[in-house]
Amino acid sequence: MRRKTDKQAAAAFDDARDAAGKITDPNLKGVLLKQVDAAQQQYEAASAAAAATLRSVQRGVASLGEAVESLSAAQKLQAQQAYDLADAAVEALTLRAPAAGVVQLGGPATGGGGTSSLTDLLSAGSAPAAASGATLPGVDAAVPKGAYVAAGTPIMTIVDVTQLGLSAEVDETDVLLVEPGVTATVELDAATGASYPATVRAVDLLPTTSAQGGVSYRVRLDLAAGTYDDETKAPTPRPGMSAVVRLQVRQATDAVTVPASAIVNADGQDTVWAVRDGVYQRVPVKVGVQGEDVVQVTAGLQSGQRVVIGGADLVHAGDKASS
Repeated sequence: MRRKTDKQAAAAFDDARDAAGKITDPNLKGVLLKQVDAAQQQYEAASAAAAATLRSVQRGVASLGEAVESLSAAQKLQAQQAYDLADAAVEALTLRAPAAGVVQLGGPATGGGGTSSLTDLLSAGSAPAAASGATLPGVDAAVPKGAYVAAGTPIMTIVDVTQLGLSAEVDETDVLLVEPGVTATVELDAATGASYPATVRAVDLLPTTSAQGGVSYRVRLDLAAGTYDDETKAPTPRPGMSAVVRLQVRQATDAVTVPASAIVNADGQDTVWAVRDGVYQRVPVKVGVQGEDVVQVTAGLQSGQRVVIGGADLVHAGDKASS
């Protein structure tokens, strides 16, 4: 609009000068031309002032726009920060299990004499012997509704029994025969008649004091699914159950064996009471693979030879053997 008005004013001033130029009286012509010039100067001054005012208004509008944009950006930042804070709060209040399993409310018990956590039980498969009057590790009651929960308060326990472990204590006299990969047979007190195969995963280097006061070493095994004698599936063990482990550290075939009760240690020498020529004789023997019920004899006896398997303390050399 300003440019259009300036153009129209310039045309009007040109027309006024043309009209004044047609006047024959020199004095009057000069006066009229001076008036036209003065009017044009006044218009240009007013137009310049209007242009300056317009520019000022434009600058103000631009500054106002920038202020509005800055305010919008600040509000957007505040809204984003508020959202991030709320999202962090939701994230902090969201419980996610590190592994799949069965949820049990509560956490590992802190009272009593139990020294192992539930995680140790899951990896070991058995709790160490507890002191007299002590309680085995378990779980506390769940946090009651409305109770205050501080950082680190156990809310629930995730139990994964898809892969169970087992720990067994082996006496120092036998631990050198145990190494990773050795197979074993496990029997649970809670599953009578069921047998579970296991494999040694690791053997501790440092000893522990056994319940009987001797030195033993903890052996850790991986436990597999078990079966009953009729090949039906055995139940899945629960963490902390007691078990008996039979480690197969050595194996012998086509061997001469005697019942373990027949071996008598005399003056540091393994012996048996054998029947020779109808009388009892103490025979030194060399033993090999030792099982729970039978012992391999590698030297000193022949297959089929009669030996005393009970009441050896009542036998004397030279006594006549009963038929």
